[in-house]
Amino acid sequence: MIRRGFGETRILLFKHLDLINVYLSRRFNFCSQYHQANMKSKWKYFSTWWIIKRKQLFNLLLPKGNYYTRFVIVCTGRSGSTLLHTYLNSHPQIWSYGEILRKRLVKEKPIISLERMVFKPHTKAIRAIGLKMFYDYREQEAYQRAFEEVVNDRDIKVIHLTREDKRQQLISLKRAEETGIWSSTSKLQTKVEVDFSAEELVAYEKKINSSATEIRSLFASHQMLEVTYEALTTDAQEVLSRVQQFLGVKPKRLFTLLIKQGDG
Repeated sequence: MIRRGFGETRILLFKHLDLINVYLSRRFNFCSQYHQANMKSKWKYFSTWWIIKRKQLFNLLLPKGNYYTRFVIVCTGRSGSTLLHTYLNSHPQIWSYGEILRKRLVKEKPIISLERMVFKPHTKAIRAIGLKMFYDYREQEAYQRAFEEVVNDRDIKVIHLTREDKRQQLISLKRAEETGIWSSTSKLQTKVEVDFSAEELVAYEKKINSSATEIRSLFASHQMLEVTYEALTTDAQEVLSRVQQFLGVKPKRLFTLLIKQGDG
């Protein structure tokens, strides 16, 4: 019986993973000539699962360290942060923890240092690691400490995500509040009408713009990349290429499973 050391076994495992990855990629390129949206949708689901599992496996088996770029997506609700988060997670070298802070609170777990939750040692295969933070985190007691950690650490890169059309942003916000659906991989089955006054829109726009100005001031000493929802949804790959360069990873064509829920 041939016995292999852990190092040799690990190398063989990664070689097999790469072969599977190449095979699946070629298989999809062949199949896509004959199948339409359904095949592409299934491929995206599988690719998303495969990329995430591959990163998790690498992180489990390979030596760990702090070899990566740290980043945070700072934004307000309905600005496309989940869209950007899912795009980034389709990159084999990027690990976005998304709304990890809110999820911990939902599970009644305390929010501890970001160095322990997010910016902890990871495998060298991961070159950029980050999370999402909303404007109002700086005012909410449960999130303030984590937010201040980012403000005080100038080595953390900031992706400032905004939405130019505040009217559509408010429509999207009210629709999500009405349906309880904040993101989805399928279209809403029925159109949801929302209503608000001109005064409400003015107040909303004033609040968002004021918060954005404050955020730019708070992170004036950080490396910051400005991204808009409009650019992300109309010229995604160009925007994502800039984001990947900003994070120091090799640009790839990224994808997402999310589908826009309506006009807002």
